[in-house]
Amino acid sequence: GYLLQDIIVYINQRSKEYCKQVFGTEIIDFSLDGNAISISYNGKQYEALSGGERQKLDIIIQLAIRDVLCAYTNFSTNIIVLDEIFDNLDDIGSGNIVELISNNLTDIKGIYIISHHAKSLNIPYDNELTVVKNESGVSYLI
Repeated sequence: GYLLQDIIVYINQRSKEYCKQVFGTEIIDFSLDGNAISISYNGKQYEALSGGERQKLDIIIQLAIRDVLCAYTNFSTNIIVLDEIFDNLDDIGSGNIVELISNNLTDIKGIYIISHHAKSLNIPYDNELTVVKNESGVSYLI
């Protein structure tokens, strides 16, 4: 746990910034109890949150961990793939996540979003690939 102390402080700080963008508040908290990391939002433990709240926090946490890697290890990448990140989210929550990605992943040249809800999300994009599954269950591009 001692080795994670500075990392948890950094993730907590970055998560609060992202949380403010997604939820409009900074009431996310990471704490370290020995070797156990506890995550809570609005006073509730992660496990007690709704599916949509957990989905938003998952994205917030993933971006905060990416920031840790960039800050502490000189990690960089020019692409990121986000698979079904809008599940369990309503239109407002989905829009907040799109804004979070648009505002905070400016250093990434290629952002690939995989979604069954792409048409209804109104996501700005340069190109689109559509994958369909035929009667035999084989997927192909159209």
